[in-house]
Amino acid sequence: MEVRGVLMGIGPWVLARGLDPFKRGLLMRGVSKTCLNALRRRNLGGMSLSTLCLECGLCCDGTLFLHVGISAAERERLVSLGIAVGTRRKHDVMWLPCGKLEGKCCTMYDARPGGCRRFVCALGQRLERKEVTLDEARAQVADMHARLGALREVLPPAEGEPVLRHARACIDSTTTPVSEVQLAAFKRVEALRYDVFMPPPQ
Repeated sequence: MEVRGVLMGIGPWVLARGLDPFKRGLLMRGVSKTCLNALRRRNLGGMSLSTLCLECGLCCDGTLFLHVGISAAERERLVSLGIAVGTRRKHDVMWLPCGKLEGKCCTMYDARPGGCRRFVCALGQRLERKEVTLDEARAQVADMHARLGALREVLPPAEGEPVLRHARACIDSTTTPVSEVQLAAFKRVEALRYDVFMPPPQ
């Protein structure tokens, strides 16, 4: 059950009693109880990174990647969970956006594929190395979501379609004209994506 705002006349501050300050703050900001339960089990190498990930979701929503590589065993487990899987260049993949993403939180955290477990974006790595503060990292995430919102306004995708994927399809299309305003909004997203979030090539 989601806890957002007020549930049956009970304020979230009542429902949040008994939680530590970090989880209480998440609940007050609208993070669901499902995500809070997942958070209790997760170990992202520090509370700061956990906070950042729960405000981001870019690696899961199709902004950073189109898919995640998976093993045959993971494919079976994901299919049983109703997650979209497929094949890319003869390798099994899980398609993104992930069907178990709730807002910006993974609701199958304990069953997530190894590729998801191992990945930390470039900004998260800088946070772990204390090259940026949590507030600085959160500002970068907020900037990216603002840029995605601006892109969504000028190039509205279909419901459930990642806005960046839709924008790329429009730009690559030979039949759909793209305005300078639309192209500029796309370039602003791509610039921040590569400069801040994408890890350097291995």
